[in-house]
Amino acid sequence: MSTQIWQKELLRSIRSLTELKAQLTVDLPYPVNTNFPIKITPLYFSLINKNNPYDPLLLQVISPKVDALSDFSEAPLKELEFNPLPGLLHKYAGRVLVMLTGACMIHCQYCFRQHFSYQDQSISKLHWQNIINYIKNDVSIFEVILSGGDPLVANNNMLKKTIDSLANIAHLTTVRIHTRVPSVLPNRIDNGLLEIFSQSKLKIILVTHINHPNELCDENMAKIDLLSKKTTLLNQSVLLHKVNDNYDTLAQLSKQLIQGNIMPYYLHQLDPVSGAEFYNVSDTKACEIHQQLVSQLPGYMVPKLVREIPDRKSKSALT
Repeated sequence: MSTQIWQKELLRSIRSLTELKAQLTVDLPYPVNTNFPIKITPLYFSLINKNNPYDPLLLQVISPKVDALSDFSEAPLKELEFNPLPGLLHKYAGRVLVMLTGACMIHCQYCFRQHFSYQDQSISKLHWQNIINYIKNDVSIFEVILSGGDPLVANNNMLKKTIDSLANIAHLTTVRIHTRVPSVLPNRIDNGLLEIFSQSKLKIILVTHINHPNELCDENMAKIDLLSKKTTLLNQSVLLHKVNDNYDTLAQLSKQLIQGNIMPYYLHQLDPVSGAEFYNVSDTKACEIHQQLVSQLPGYMVPKLVREIPDRKSKSALT
């Protein structure tokens, strides 16, 4: 198979702090946490203000080093407790999550799976058949969530086989895909992918992960417009210190999302993963910001403020 345009673009990603510093026009005034590898797509990097060491897009892909916090850990969501088969998580009623790949287009430095052992969860043909059988044997499951990593790292052939095999399970109605692709590598949204979505008999819901309005530009909004004609689009953001922890940023983000036919869905409090301490925002401040959104925006523009708690069977609302 020939290398696709988006794959060639991905190969040009920035993958080291040295390479990043060489392309910035300002020195970084803080030490950088280097525990989680850097990976920045060309489009995303083009949107960063190269002269601002605290640019809100830059601060998502490098993390200033701060002191560790006692309640942060390498496995904050204790996902292995809900891991009946390699590559499968089953925590919520009616839904299972499949980790289709461990690879991502971009490395978010607050990622709650940055210490996760994807090698132990890789899905062989046998593992995939076991997952299919698991879903078939539980008729309460109506939705499969494709996650990772980023499931859209997989090529179209793999995605089509995955979605087609799920479509053969009578009690499944929905496939939900969590991805950063539309904003960070929009060329991945090619005609083949759009065709897979439009032809599936399953309802396809695509959840984008956009944290700041500066992540949106003409190039990715054009691809998002194409997606909106084939899928239902939702967005989830993470509340991040010095990135989007203020009313103005989140309000503008919601407005731009709606213009792109993306419904604001969740505003997550940070999962307390070791290495992401810089991004921590207090619950008090989170609730204050969210109340401003509630009081000043129409309801359809206000995402739910939630936290993931390991032993609970649903997201926990903060307000």
